[in-house]
Amino acid sequence: MKSPRLTINARVKRDDFIVDLDFAAEPGRVTGISGDIGSGKTTVLWLVAGRLRADAGVVELGDQVWDEPSAGRFEPRRSTALLSQRFQADLAEERTGVENVADAIVHHHPEVVDSEARAREMLDRLHVQEHVVDRLPWTFSGAEAQRVALAKTLAPRPAVVLLDEPLGALDKRTGAAVRTFLDDWFTGFDGIVLYATTRADDLERFADELVMLDR
Repeated sequence: MKSPRLTINARVKRDDFIVDLDFAAEPGRVTGISGDIGSGKTTVLWLVAGRLRADAGVVELGDQVWDEPSAGRFEPRRSTALLSQRFQADLAEERTGVENVADAIVHHHPEVVDSEARAREMLDRLHVQEHVVDRLPWTFSGAEAQRVALAKTLAPRPAVVLLDEPLGALDKRTGAAVRTFLDDWFTGFDGIVLYATTRADDLERFADELVMLDR
């Protein structure tokens, strides 16, 4: 069965800032979200994740209406996973790194019985050292926390993956290793990826389509 496309034809107002969106994202493709700082890249991801509501228009995944203000429709339960720029706050502080990732897998796939093994495999592929994954998030460096949060986002393989500057905390060496991993992961993923970044080189490397936002 073919995965559905994500369609966004919506307006979002945040104080005096307005973002008008009209694009579709196809399954099996990476859609890059580009624009200067403050142009609304994070707003797009939060809209799709359901953290923000549209002021007009519609957000749909296939025939599922996720947000349509004119019809009073809003679906908070969505098959999405968001890596935000507040990635440290997105990790449950009372759960270890591997527990955070395993919990995300079970949340999307309650039938899975080997969630911890899958979590450890994903963390290993992201070069998170074994002695780190069993610690609590407050002990992580920024680079460790971002990779654990990235593992938490990718491991469940939801219908829509939302990445907001996913490599921002990584140094050159670690960033190169994670980029190589993402090359492989994106190739094998049949869902939708929205990848928001100001880095032109990452958009050129990963994005199959590009949505440019103007301030």
